[in-house]
Amino acid sequence: MKWLDGREVAGFIKQRHAGVVRSLPAVPRLAIVRQGTTPATDVFLRVKERYGQDIGVQVETYTEAPEGLLGRIAV
Repeated sequence: MKWLDGREVAGFIKQRHAGVVRSLPAVPRLAIVRQGTTPATDVFLRVKERYGQDIGVQVETYTEAPEGLLGRIAV
């Protein structure tokens, strides 16, 4: 019986995402808007930023106070 290698699958998915990003006419951008900070959120966002760098997506994180949160989000 052969086991599924999660790292191998994750690498395949990352390569596929990078290929899609390279085929786009412009570099995509992910803007993350959050209210306040927590250690768990900081870790999560570092993972997202690293993944974005690996596949060629610009990732920008904005931390806002509650009263400025809606002003940062364009509808």
